[in-house]
Amino acid sequence: MIYLKTLLLGLLSTAFSLTAPFAVPFALLFTKRDATALAWSWYDTPDEPALIGLYEPQIAAIYGDGKGWRWWAAAWWWFGIRNTGHGFASLFAVPVDQHWPEGNGMWRNGELFAMRYQLWLIQFFYGWAIYASAKGGLEARPKISIKTRNAT
Repeated sequence: MIYLKTLLLGLLSTAFSLTAPFAVPFALLFTKRDATALAWSWYDTPDEPALIGLYEPQIAAIYGDGKGWRWWAAAWWWFGIRNTGHGFASLFAVPVDQHWPEGNGMWRNGELFAMRYQLWLIQFFYGWAIYASAKGGLEARPKISIKTRNAT
């Protein structure tokens, strides 16, 4: 039953995240440049203390001096492409006390589980991903993803 519940919540979160590239430009119209959160919270990254993560090289390269179109482009990339729908997925969050181990495998902790497998540059994830919580501590959110990653 936990696998079915996770599958349904993961698919719902994934379906919602597909709307991000199209909805985020409108959300940015209502977001001030000095804001610490996106105007539409379902598209926000609740575990990020700043509006966008300028510490990431891709985002910093787009952001540059933050003037003109650069702020908009960096924020759109952050919320519309890279971190889609984290606020929505956090509606289903469950508090946890530790991260899953690194690498490939399947782990279970009570009602929560995670399956992570990497085949060359493609990483598959199904289960409950662990994130920092806006409330402090850690939380698990339902997630299904296929991403490209560096070969390990």
